[in-house]
Amino acid sequence: MATRGQILVLVSSGHGLPLKDGNVYKGAGYYLNELTVPVRALMNEGYEINFANPKGNTPQMDVHSAVSDFFGGDEAKLQDYLRFRDSLTGLKTPTRISAVIASGLDQYDAVFVPGGHGPMMDLLDDPDAGTVMRHFHKASKPTAVLCHGPISLLSASPNSKEVVAALAAGDVAGARAKAQGWIYSGSLLSGYKSNRINWLPISHESL
Repeated sequence: MATRGQILVLVSSGHGLPLKDGNVYKGAGYYLNELTVPVRALMNEGYEINFANPKGNTPQMDVHSAVSDFFGGDEAKLQDYLRFRDSLTGLKTPTRISAVIASGLDQYDAVFVPGGHGPMMDLLDDPDAGTVMRHFHKASKPTAVLCHGPISLLSASPNSKEVVAALAAGDVAGARAKAQGWIYSGSLLSGYKSNRINWLPISHESL
């Protein structure tokens, strides 16, 4: 059966988010609803989903996301989406982002980064993620980033690791300087909140 196209979904390889107080949030990962609801909707529309992350390892689901509160309080719906998640064999064995790049990004119609704290662990300054983001931007193809997903856009900076290091050190001015040439500077991000659209400007000042 022919598909409508292919969607590349980037997820984290991380299994622990370092915190400012020196602790590590070991349960960090993708949020169940923020990954499975959009992915199921895309699959229902006939799109093929391909998962990728930096290391090619199984991504972790945030331990706090598998609750019915995120599914309208409906326990049956939660269980349904857990079963759907378990059916996604590509999520269990994602491709390395580097391998996806090597195989050619032109085959994909869009890139999607689901929410959860996962992107904050590695996608924000991953060089290969940056290559993906720059490709889709240059090709004027959709780049969808949900909740914490927008942090992955930092990877498209020419000096993403330096930018993130400066931000971590509290050097906002230094981060702005290092982010010169960021492809998303001056762009607009459309976001949904409380059933209405909000427009949030993305600029160096927002770093």
